[in-house]
Amino acid sequence: MHGDAAVAAFRRRVDVIHDPAQEVAKGQPRTESARVTIMRRGQPPLEKFVPWVRGFPSHPMSRADVETKARDLIAPVLGRTVADEIVRRTAGLDDEPRLGPLVALVTR
Repeated sequence: MHGDAAVAAFRRRVDVIHDPAQEVAKGQPRTESARVTIMRRGQPPLEKFVPWVRGFPSHPMSRADVETKARDLIAPVLGRTVADEIVRRTAGLDDEPRLGPLVALVTR
C-alpha cells in the first residue's frame, strides 16, 4: 500500500481535518465518533456520521466478529488455510502446550 502509486495519488486528494465538535469534555468517556464528508465537483457533498466505533470498549465486538476480522486481515497475506489455523490456535491458546507452532504460522 505504501509504495502503490494509485494509493499515493488518492492520498494527495484527501484532507483529514480535526473537528473539535467531535471532542468530549475532559473526564468524559471517549466515543470515537467520526464524520466523513466527500466533496464532489458539481454535486452536493456526501456526508456520513459514525457515532461510535465497533470494537471500542463501549461497543465491543463478539468473538465471531473478531475471528472474522482476523481472518480477513490475515488471509490476504498468509492464505485462508493459515488464517483459519491461526484463529483456531489462538482461540485455544490456554490449552496449547507449546507456542512454537503458532509462532511458526505467524512468521511464514
